Amino acid sequence: MNKSYLKIAICGIPVALGCITACSAISSIKTNDTTQDVVPSNALPYEVYDIDANNVLLGFREGIDLSRYGGICNTMQIPARVTSIADTAFFERDGEAHTTIPSFITNLTFAENSNCSLIGESAFYNAQALASANLFNCTSLTTIDTNAFMDCSSLTSVTLPSSLIKIQEFVFYWCSKLEYIAWDLPNEYETKISIEGLNAFTNISPSGKVESLNPQITSQQLFDWIKDKGNFPSTGWGPAH
Repeated sequence: MNKSYLKIAICGIPVALGCITACSAISSIKTNDTTQDVVPSNALPYEVYDIDANNVLLGFREGIDLSRYGGICNTMQIPARVTSIADTAFFERDGEAHTTIPSFITNLTFAENSNCSLIGESAFYNAQALASANLFNCTSLTTIDTNAFMDCSSLTSVTLPSSLIKIQEFVFYWCSKLEYIAWDLPNEYETKISIEGLNAFTNISPSGKVESLNPQITSQQLFDWIKDKGNFPSTGWGPAH
C-alpha cells in the first residue's frame, strides 16, 4: 500500500514520520503546502496574508476574521517566499482592519531561508501590540525603509540580520520601550552599513542593551558604533556583555 511520508528534522537528523496523518501528533509545528515552511503552532496560518504574484506581502487578506486566532496565536511569521513587505502593509489605522495587527499578536518573525530583501516605508508603523521583531532569519534583507517600525509603543526587542546594510530615517522612532537591540553585523560593518539620518533610534527607552551576534565583533564595538550615528540615548545604554 502506498503511503505519503512527512520528513522533519529532530536535532538535525531527518526523520520519516510514516503516514502523513502522523503529523497530527506533533502539535508544535505545521507545514504550508506551497512553501514547505515550518510554521510554529502559535503563528498565524499563511492563508491570512495577501501576497501578490511577485511575492510582495501587501497586508492581511480582506475579509479574514483574525479574531478567531485569539488565544491560539501570538506570532506572525512572514513566509519565506515573500520578497518584500509593501509600504504601509500593516500600518495600523482606523477603518482598515486588513492592515491592523491583532492585539494578541506580539511577536514578528520570518521563516528560515527568507527571501525578503525590503521592509517598506511605514510597513509596521503604529503596530501597537508588537513586543518583539526578530529579523534574524531574514538573511536576504538589505533595507528597512523610513518609518517602518515607527511608534510601535510596545516594542521591547529587535534582532537584526547580517545582510542588513541600510536603515532609513525614523525606523524605530518613538519605540519608547525598545530596550534591547541585537545585530549579527557583517565584519565590514563600518564601511558597509548605512544608518540614514539622525533619528532611526530617537526616543527609544532611556536605558537598554546592545548585543553583537557576530563573535568577531564585540558588543562594546557595536554599541560605540551605533551611538555615534546620532540621537542615540547618551546615557543608560551599554553593551550587553
